Formats: sequence, structure tokens, C-alpha cells
Amino acid sequence: MSFRAILQQYLADMRERDELDLLLPELLVAMGHTVLSRPQRGTRQAGVDCLSQIQTADGQAAYLFIVKQGDVDRKEFFASPNGIEPSVREAKTDYIRTRLPKHLDQARKHIILVSNGRIREEVIQNFASLTKAVSEQPLCDLDFWGDDKLAERIEEHLLNDALILGDGRSHLRKAIATIDGPAIAIGHMAKFFGGIVRTQPDEPAPAVKTFLKRCSAAMVGWVVFTSWCRSEDNLKPAVVTGE
Repeated sequence: MSFRAILQQYLADMRERDELDLLLPELLVAMGHTVLSRPQRGTRQAGVDCLSQIQTADGQAAYLFIVKQGDVDRKEFFASPNGIEPSVREAKTDYIRTRLPKHLDQARKHIILVSNGRIREEVIQNFASLTKAVSEQPLCDLDFWGDDKLAERIEEHLLNDALILGDGRSHLRKAIATIDGPAIAIGHMAKFFGGIVRTQPDEPAPAVKTFLKRCSAAMVGWVVFTSWCRSEDNLKPAVVTGE
């Protein structure tokens, strides 16, 4: 199984709360964003779950994330008051006009629907119409990050070859494939972690920022492994490697 397919299966098993909304800020930091607000429970945020900013060649850009779990179907799209369409419209009006930090008033504003699933065919045209409506507001656009884009970004920014040295990703794949043999799986996970923190004798210690990114990569790798352990009803390898 390809590494991308492993990540997509992991994403498919995620819950919106406590999993997907915790992964997103970690991914954004790895992508170079500054996270200004994180998903919170029990507070109304005018449709927006997470806000970040990033410096681009054209200046600052603001990213407004709406986090949903699973595939996007008609029920999820039109549900009131927390469906996708109401949330996007609230984000482009109330949030941008009254809640966006003043220094981002003139920034490009990207409203991103994030899901660990895909947009169902039954609402593709509705999403296209909503995208057009958002684009008619100055400096605004709408995009969708589904399981394929999330997996691509996790692989590129959190589990890339610059952070996981040598054949570390191969060991993560092998650990997942050998969950039914706990000792073997644990051994591969140990090598996976070693491939993240190890340095060569003549190699300088990594910068603090690089080290923290490697720590995030180790955490995400372990969470992916734990997800597969849970699906196989065998949590022992996850517990041991977590310790």
C-alpha cells in the first residue's frame, strides 16, 4: 500500500472533534502558517473554526477554515444553522467584516472547507455555485481540502524526507503491516522514530524549528499507527510505542 493511501485511510477514520481539528493547526504550522485561532468547543465563531495567516509573494494572506467530518452530502451542505452553506456565507460576511484582525483587512482571504472525506456528486454543482458567490466578494475565494489534499499536504509538510531520514517512512509502513505481530511492529516503529531524531556523527544538531517539526512528524506518525492499531483491535503496539 502506498504511503498516500495509508494517510487517506487514517484520515477516513478520524472524528471532527479531538482529531481532525487538532491535526489541522499542526499541519498549518508545518506549512509555514501562523495560527491565530484554533477550533474551540462551545463558542460561536461566525462559521469559522480556525484562522491562520501566511506571508506570500503578494503580501499577507488569511485562511479561514471550516472543519467538517466525513463526506459532504446534501444534508450536511444545507443543514441549518451549522451546515456548510450557512457557515461559508457567515464566514464571508459576519466573520470577515467584524471578526477578522484589522491587519488582515486588505489581505487575500481564502475560505477553506476542510473534511476527511469528499464532496458527493449530488452537491458538486451547489459547491461550485457557492464558490462563485464567494469569489464575487473582493479578495475572497473558496476552496475544498478533502482527504486527498490533506494526505498530500501531510506527506509533503509533516512526513517528508527532510524530517524523516533514511527509510523511516518505509518502517512506518512495515509497522502498520505487522500490527498482528506486536514485537515486529514495535521494532519498526522504534526505527521510524530513530529516523526522525537521529543525526550523523559529523552532522550539526538540528535547529530548534527543525527539531520541533520532527517532533510533530513523530507525533503524526504515531497517531497514524495508533489509528490502524485501533482498526485492528490491537492497541498494545500503540501503547508501547507511545510510551
